[in-house]
Amino acid sequence: MVTEFWPWGIARSGASIDSFLGPLASLGFSASVLEKAVPIEYARLAILVPVEKERFVDLVFKRGMRVAATSVYGNRPPRTLAAEYK
Repeated sequence: MVTEFWPWGIARSGASIDSFLGPLASLGFSASVLEKAVPIEYARLAILVPVEKERFVDLVFKRGMRVAATSVYGNRPPRTLAAEYK
């Protein structure tokens, strides 16, 4: 599956980053940056693509090894990100 990952847009919609990535992780999908085709841990996406208006990346999700479905932005409540960017 190929998708654009735009944390700022996700937060602006009122959703959390974890609500986007969590289900994919729990279903055993691994993520790669489209241009690199190198697997990336979900937690590293927070560093690679910060929650800023102009920052996004195209991702490829493949089923493979199961990735832990943990929060990529730490223990912050899901609505915190959306509230910061209203």
